[in-house]
Amino acid sequence: MASSNLALGNFTVNATYTGNSSFTGSSASAVVTVTAPVANSAVVPSVNPNPVVRQNGSWTFTITLKDTTATATTLTNFTVNGVSYASNIPSFFGTSKIPGDGSIAAYLQMTGLTPPANETFGFNGTDANGHQWTQNITVAFK
Repeated sequence: MASSNLALGNFTVNATYTGNSSFTGSSASAVVTVTAPVANSAVVPSVNPNPVVRQNGSWTFTITLKDTTATATTLTNFTVNGVSYASNIPSFFGTSKIPGDGSIAAYLQMTGLTPPANETFGFNGTDANGHQWTQNITVAFK
């Protein structure tokens, strides 16, 4: 039986072997406890617009981090091309806390790029269960 077909709780499993001409029959039982797996957060980054097009000398865009599970998580690092902006998370995103089934967003503007350019945004965090996660997204700037 597949584990996905089992209800949560304690169950007794019985096994019986009737035997044959070479082996004696036997039986046994065991109590099995079926529990739900610990759910980890699953954060999905997105950038809008994508690609980002220069307007009036700068590139303006929104980064959204969506937690697709019910497990809350905390954003602990934010990088642009490997450079950490962890100390700016509260000012960029308003908070470092991403609620379960929720999202946070940062409205950002970049200057000084030489287009076309690809910028990689990195995100690290720890969810309410202590699970550490990492996500990256690379975006074209034109």
